[in-house]
Amino acid sequence: MKSNRQSAFSLVELIVVAAVIAVIIGFAVPAANNLIKGSQLTQGSQSFGDVFSFARQSAMSRGRPVEIRFYRYGDLDTPGEEVNKQDTWRYHGYQLFEVLENGAALPINKMQRLPRMVTFSTAPDNLYKYSTLICPLFRGKSKLALTDKTAPEIPVTFATTKGTPVTVGRKYDYQSFRYLQDGSTDLPPTTKATAGGAGQTEDSWYITLVGLNDDGKDINTINFYTVQIDPISGATKAFRPGGS
Repeated sequence: MKSNRQSAFSLVELIVVAAVIAVIIGFAVPAANNLIKGSQLTQGSQSFGDVFSFARQSAMSRGRPVEIRFYRYGDLDTPGEEVNKQDTWRYHGYQLFEVLENGAALPINKMQRLPRMVTFSTAPDNLYKYSTLICPLFRGKSKLALTDKTAPEIPVTFATTKGTPVTVGRKYDYQSFRYLQDGSTDLPPTTKATAGGAGQTEDSWYITLVGLNDDGKDINTINFYTVQIDPISGATKAFRPGGS
């Protein structure tokens, strides 16, 4: 006579299965996070890498300087940042401007936001070693939009827990440089520090994209995307791990 009873998993077997699943998740989650970070950095570098050649071509074709501005502001979607506290701001975007004879700056395109977890490297804080293009030591103090008549409002709005939206507007600062009509730039030939820099120099003009959580880490241990600019010719070179 056949029994109608069905065999079931024992408690020990269930514990073993749960342990195996936990181990798999422990390996899978970091890998998934790294994949997401890598895709965001790739997305940011694909659009950012073209902005320099476009700015240079625009300056030559328009017969006027074209300025690239790198925006720093408080992104409420990023932990620790606040719109109204300048010391919490990070770099989150960039934009091109045509500079007229009277000094007025007209936007050529809309502000381009970097992907959510990507920023321009500013580490170490006193040198911006991998982003000399935005380093105050070499480029001087950032320009504050609230006191700069050429600075447009940034149309970035955040939802808040209080239900009242917060807009960046002109609560930001920026660093910039210009491409000139002959394709060169207004950057000094060398990256010699300005007053107060104790003669500090770096070997070139760079700007580097990194993940927000990777800023400050050894560049040899993280994923990154660096653009190097020749100040005389205006030509650029891109560097990334495993790339050329």
